[in-house]
This record gives sequence, C-alpha cells and structure tokens, in this order.
Amino acid sequence: MIDEKDISTDTLCVRVSNVYGTSNQNVKCSHCGESYYTVMYSDSTCVYYPPIYKDGVNINPDRNTTTQHCRCMNCGKEFTIKEN
Repeated sequence: MIDEKDISTDTLCVRVSNVYGTSNQNVKCSHCGESYYTVMYSDSTCVYYPPIYKDGVNINPDRNTTTQHCRCMNCGKEFTIKEN
C-alpha cells in the first residue's frame, strides 16, 4: 500500500490491496445476474491531483479509479467492478 503523502505529481503507481467487500450494494454478476459475490482484490490508480479552488469550488477533483475483481458465489465466474 502506498501512502498518498509519498506520491509526487509526476509519479504513476498502482495500489493493490485485499478487500472482502464493496460499498456498492447494487452490484450483480454479469454472467448469472445474482448479487452474491466476494471481492478477491482491488487495484486503483494513485495519481496526485492537487486541489485547485475557484470561488470555493475544487475544480481539479480526484480522478483516480478503483477496480474490484470479484468472483460470483453462485456461478463461480469472475467479473470486475469499476468505481471512480
């Protein structure tokens, strides 16, 4: 795991971690349609986007994405979930 404080603006890295759940409760298997799965691991981009404020609004939001690699507990097939 890489701490965001260690990342400079010219570095691109991939952060990988083992996770066992997802915050998205409406996810269904793309193969059988069941919502019964485990998250095997996730990876995300970790580029530092410095906040730039104009009139009190951050106009440079974090654009990193997280991809969760899942296995359906019903049919056994694997699928991915992408989050921003």
